[in-house]
Amino acid sequence: EVNGGFFWPWRLLRQYPAFGVLTFFFFIALLRAYPVEDFTYLVSRLRIKVPFLLLPIAFLYLPRFTAEDIRRLLYFLLAILTLTSLGILINYLLDFEAINELLRQGHHIPTPRNHIRYSLFTAWAVIGGIYLWYHRFYVWRPGERWLIGGMTIFLFLFLHLLSVKSGLLVLYLCLGLGLLQYAWRRRAYMVALIGIGGLVLLPMLAYRMVPSFQSKIDYFIHDLTQWQKGEGAHYSDSGRLASLDAGWTIAREHWLWGVGTANMRPQVRAFYTEHYPDYPDPFMPQNQFLFAWASAGLLGLFGSLFAFFFPLLYRRNYRHALFLNFYLAIFVIIMIEHALENAVGVAHYLFFLLVFLSHLNTRGGRIACQPTKPTA
Repeated sequence: EVNGGFFWPWRLLRQYPAFGVLTFFFFIALLRAYPVEDFTYLVSRLRIKVPFLLLPIAFLYLPRFTAEDIRRLLYFLLAILTLTSLGILINYLLDFEAINELLRQGHHIPTPRNHIRYSLFTAWAVIGGIYLWYHRFYVWRPGERWLIGGMTIFLFLFLHLLSVKSGLLVLYLCLGLGLLQYAWRRRAYMVALIGIGGLVLLPMLAYRMVPSFQSKIDYFIHDLTQWQKGEGAHYSDSGRLASLDAGWTIAREHWLWGVGTANMRPQVRAFYTEHYPDYPDPFMPQNQFLFAWASAGLLGLFGSLFAFFFPLLYRRNYRHALFLNFYLAIFVIIMIEHALENAVGVAHYLFFLLVFLSHLNTRGGRIACQPTKPTA
């Protein structure tokens, strides 16, 4: 039977601090809500941060996730993304010339919803597929291991076709970490050295052999060149660099308390109006910690750093190889965009983090369920 009472969930969070610390993300945004210059933006920020308050409690009311549960989730993710990516590939091949022309103009291969998010999920699915292969996982028959290997290789190659920089960066860094983990555990240092050499060579081969990859790299270099000339108003990477300039300037000028959760959008727009008047769509600072510092000052910066890294360090959770890879992937993501300021980014981070924490830091059964006293 589940214990009731208003304070019981909060006592649970104290009992399981790796879950409880995640509420910091919500309370930081709430504590720096005043003064309010843009009420609509404030409500939007708090709405997006509500899952940090509620989902840790919800997961403590669920049965503990086992290693088998995690592997099944990864298998499901791998299968879904393989099927979806097959559809994207077919669409690309059917309109090959037109899509390649769009790529040369800085556009992307059409994907469901946001192409950056899709590439990040796909990179994580590849890492999960390698993990399943390594552990010889299957649900019904041992031969499924070859299916898992095939889907993993397909998605690895597909990511190079998709050619989204964020997804490829996450993929290669996580593969590098995986090779180092393997070398450390097996003392197979030569294997790691050869593997890392392969990771260096693969993008070079992709540049020569994959038209979409080549177009993306060429456009990226052109984008940076335009930024250096001060002519990057209509280029995505120039917009990211301008956003970092805005975030850094606001953070330095309001380093102690920040400008407030509700005031980030007006402040960034004002900065763009003064320094980047030709940029049509001001980006919020594309770094989660810089965004936290600019909006909530040192409380936001150090509170976010603590809330982010505590679950990794708590009880040495970093010893779990896949969890450490997950953390590296998320860290890379939040260093190149403010991923915890949008609903999909929050869902991606919280769901997998809480699944891992349930497995690593809780015991069997429903945590929030306690035996009741026997009745007469």
